Amino acid sequence: MKFKISEDKKFLILIESTQLELDQITSSFTKKVDNYFIIKKKMPHWDGEVVFIDRYGRIPIGLWGEVKNVCKQYYFKLEIEGVDILKDETINEEDFKEWNDLYFEEADLFPYDFQIEGALRAMQFRFCTEEISTSGGKTLMAFMMFRYLLDKKRIKKLLYVVPNITLITQTEERKNKLKKLI
Repeated sequence: MKFKISEDKKFLILIESTQLELDQITSSFTKKVDNYFIIKKKMPHWDGEVVFIDRYGRIPIGLWGEVKNVCKQYYFKLEIEGVDILKDETINEEDFKEWNDLYFEEADLFPYDFQIEGALRAMQFRFCTEEISTSGGKTLMAFMMFRYLLDKKRIKKLLYVVPNITLITQTEERKNKLKKLI
């Protein structure tokens, strides 16, 4: 199976596959919405399915890891033209973990392993989505990423956009806990 990355870097475009591969990838990227039968009462023409591969063979680029997993699961050979833009090879796992240990050495709090791994993945993979529950430490993860990138001179400035004001006060409270580290 062969994909290429679209010019706008928003999609993986399927350019070559067998019929079996196409059928499997289409099936794997078609999901029934939970409780779709309730919605179906109001929208009888909808079958309750969300399809993540369109009729042009495009899959949103953020799902590239899932494409990789499907190909591995079904033993399909996978080739992606332009794959080098998907991962930042310059973010080193060992370096980030060492930095983390040193940075939080004298702090009142220390990130959990899943927070360190999530922050690392978000920095390494350019099209990454992390699903973290309420109170899972997303603010701390954002802080870790920004502080690391600033310390390593990978960025000079940053803009942190949040959907509501409560996250700003939460971030300020966390910052006060880490004040001696900043």
